[in-house]
Amino acid sequence: MQTVAKFQFEAPSAAEAHFEEVFTILDRWASRKLDGFETENYRIKRSGKEAQFVRKLESVDSRLMFSMDLAEPVSGGALHTSLRVLLDAGNLLTRVRLAVTSEVGLAPPKLDLHSPRFIRQILETRQEWRVSGNDERVFARWFRVDAGNVATLTDLIASPARRLPIFLISDFDGKVFGDLHETLSQDICGLCHVCMIDNEATWSLSQWRGQQWSCYNGAARIYWPFRGADSSPFEHKLFTLDNMMRQGEDEDSASKRIRRIIQSTVLEASAFVADDPRIEDFEKDFFVAEFEKSVRGAAEEGDDAALMTLYEQENKRLAVENREQKKRITDLENQIELLQQNVAALYLAQRAETIEPALADPRGEPETIRQAIEMAMDELGDRVEFSLKIFDQAESLNAKAGPPEKVLRYLLTLGELAKALDAGPLGRTVVTWLRENGVEASIESETTKASKAAQRERTFPFSGGREVHCELHAKPADGVSPDQCVRIYFQKQDARPFVLIGYVGRHF
Repeated sequence: MQTVAKFQFEAPSAAEAHFEEVFTILDRWASRKLDGFETENYRIKRSGKEAQFVRKLESVDSRLMFSMDLAEPVSGGALHTSLRVLLDAGNLLTRVRLAVTSEVGLAPPKLDLHSPRFIRQILETRQEWRVSGNDERVFARWFRVDAGNVATLTDLIASPARRLPIFLISDFDGKVFGDLHETLSQDICGLCHVCMIDNEATWSLSQWRGQQWSCYNGAARIYWPFRGADSSPFEHKLFTLDNMMRQGEDEDSASKRIRRIIQSTVLEASAFVADDPRIEDFEKDFFVAEFEKSVRGAAEEGDDAALMTLYEQENKRLAVENREQKKRITDLENQIELLQQNVAALYLAQRAETIEPALADPRGEPETIRQAIEMAMDELGDRVEFSLKIFDQAESLNAKAGPPEKVLRYLLTLGELAKALDAGPLGRTVVTWLRENGVEASIESETTKASKAAQRERTFPFSGGREVHCELHAKPADGVSPDQCVRIYFQKQDARPFVLIGYVGRHF
């Protein structure tokens, strides 16, 4: 049996009424999911397939524990749901474990797992739920971060006591990948803090540890719990708006892709959380108490045969428990090896996605259009030439238009165009070459070319007193508000530098 997800949290200073409230939620879940409570011939309502189900309410001393175990058939195997709710000395501990078994050898069942709905219902009760003891709070819903509470976010990100990852989605022109923050907060409820940060707050986040640690201009990022002072920003995966939109056909497909990645990664990581020993302690104490009760009864009645049977059963139980413990150790060793492989793969994928020409600058990503131009100038050197008024033109734009990381990528791709022209003929038009390299571009229409006023608008000053008319333009952003609609006007020439960039500013 392979554990695939684990949810574990507790409420300090709870009472028996709160314990009853939680197991009532779980009872309702079971009654909605299963038929056959009257006959104990359990079946899944949706599929009609037979299921195995055990429900118990037990006590030892002043401790109470409610438990449910459900095994339901799925394609290629079975899904096992183990629920435990323990009230111990005023602490209400809840643990939910999801595990799978396979009927087809090493091929695991294909499941689209997510946080069960009852997890959110439990977290929405009146209790103050925490990961464990004095660790951070666990919440049922996502949070909005603004300038007023961004310090709380940065404190939580850097806290050495943090146990849960943080998934942060930044706003860009009112867009946050649709309802990703809401859907994901349901998918990984109880396992991750989901937050949406506005434009103003992202500036404070950047000042906190620098741009490489930030998340802005529509990007999304997962911050794993820190592992000491050597934590690297590359370990905390960043999904930039530009990169995600290039990989998805539209905003919806990009959102779904992020959702699948985060959902599967967080659920998988949760399986490695250590079990709280209080649940196993209760189960052992309950068994010992029941065993001793049976032994006392047999001894009082002088039933030696019954005593011998009891001890034989206990020996068999201990032998089975020993085998299960050895198997569990082997499973955990395999899980650790798999997790190490996945962490290494995630780290390499992060570097491969992040360290590309557009993001090679050690300062990280640009937060503004001006920074994008400055970083492009530094990166490209004399490969291209920029207009003398390039920064003045950019002032007409919203500082975060584009977004800036996309503008930077477009400018650097124009640098690659200059390099290609230096090597020889392109073999196709400039517009076609750019589109093949992920840059949307076009040449001005005949109507615009015929307009003297339009030609003057598209003529820009360069060094040496030159005035250059630019007919080609790239379009990082389109169909948005005027201060967000970026145009990059450029012209190719037959000698070095082969590309002149005349304008980065608003759509004319």
